[in-house]
Amino acid sequence: MRVEAKESLEQIDAGKVKIDTPFKVVISATLGLGKDGKTVVLKNPKPVPQDPKIPNDPVMEKFVQDWIIAVGDAGWFGYLDKLKAKKVLITVQQTDTELIASVRADQPTDNDAKLAASGLGTLLSIAAPAASGDDQLFLQKASVTAEGKTFILNFNIPKPLVQEMILRKLAESKEKEVKREGNALVQPSNNTAER
Repeated sequence: MRVEAKESLEQIDAGKVKIDTPFKVVISATLGLGKDGKTVVLKNPKPVPQDPKIPNDPVMEKFVQDWIIAVGDAGWFGYLDKLKAKKVLITVQQTDTELIASVRADQPTDNDAKLAASGLGTLLSIAAPAASGDDQLFLQKASVTAEGKTFILNFNIPKPLVQEMILRKLAESKEKEVKREGNALVQPSNNTAER
């Protein structure tokens, strides 16, 4: 995600990506183990075509798709590993007022969907008070439900909060990158201690 953050910051700084642009991106994928055999990642992520009457800005669409995949590769969907059916539909949409993200997964039965929603809902209710900052905000804005056989994880966050958070996180990433580059060891050309 560090690489994705660096590239994102460059795109935003250059004006190629305008993060306040409205969009709707949907990705279909399957949850599975990554190359390390431990981390749950998105397998075979594929964009789902959207209504051609409401087109996305192509640059923003790719930007959001790349971030969904980066979040998946980082293992953030590992909390959903207990789902019996692993096929997920991830939707991220930004309107003029809010950012809405949802993960939907059809389960074998209504009861499986309810159990998965209840389990993750309990985990979120325990984790939110213990978290802080942006993590706490995300956990507080999360809701988990079941509609028939469908498990649904939703996040609804006001757009100004999201914009501020994205810019802050990208700036922190930039600062860390500068510190990493600034901490490179420099070997002296003359070692007077050896003389």
